[in-house]
Amino acid sequence: VAPSRGLGDVYKRQFVRYRTQITQTFSLSLSCQSTYYTMTLKRGKILIADDNEDILFTLKILLRPIAESISITTDPRELLPILSRTHYDVILLDMNFRNDAVSGREGFHWLEEILKLDSGAVVIFITAYADTEKAVRAIKLGATDFIAKPWQNDKMIATVSAALQLSFSRTEVESLKEQKEALTAPSPEPARIIGESAAMQAIFQTCLLYTSPSPRDGATS
Repeated sequence: VAPSRGLGDVYKRQFVRYRTQITQTFSLSLSCQSTYYTMTLKRGKILIADDNEDILFTLKILLRPIAESISITTDPRELLPILSRTHYDVILLDMNFRNDAVSGREGFHWLEEILKLDSGAVVIFITAYADTEKAVRAIKLGATDFIAKPWQNDKMIATVSAALQLSFSRTEVESLKEQKEALTAPSPEPARIIGESAAMQAIFQTCLLYTSPSPRDGATS
């Protein structure tokens, strides 16, 4: 797929790098599946949001050996509806979309919206315009990590794997907290039978007769 008309030289160079990265990723993915990653159980769901379909295709191939499922979207406005329906263990979020290709303002906005919906969400920023200031701000706002494009495949796999483990640990801790709260919660008061009719009073007297200790219970032979 050729890059859209009107893109500058920077975008064209990025496009070439991404196409090269796709080929490298495909080869690495096949190698991973036949060696290390086939020995590990694929766990976790990943959601990737990026307006570049080549990036989505590349990441889906690269991360397929380590994740149970991978969902993608090119429109950040779809993030909240998707996350409302399904829990994802890791979210890879592009920092710059079509409306703003440099500042990262869109990415920061959607990070805040995601964390409002799920304060424990594990979000990794990915961007072609990385700098220290953006990285520090991203972490302060709640992102788990920050990866620059074009990335190193080994680093991407290691970062996402660590993020998956972090997500699993958080889920396990929350589960343990819920179990502890359930065990330490005060027991409900026993039900009390209330009845004032003659028939109910007769039943109460019968129950007392059979449940009260006999005078001979405390006697010794």
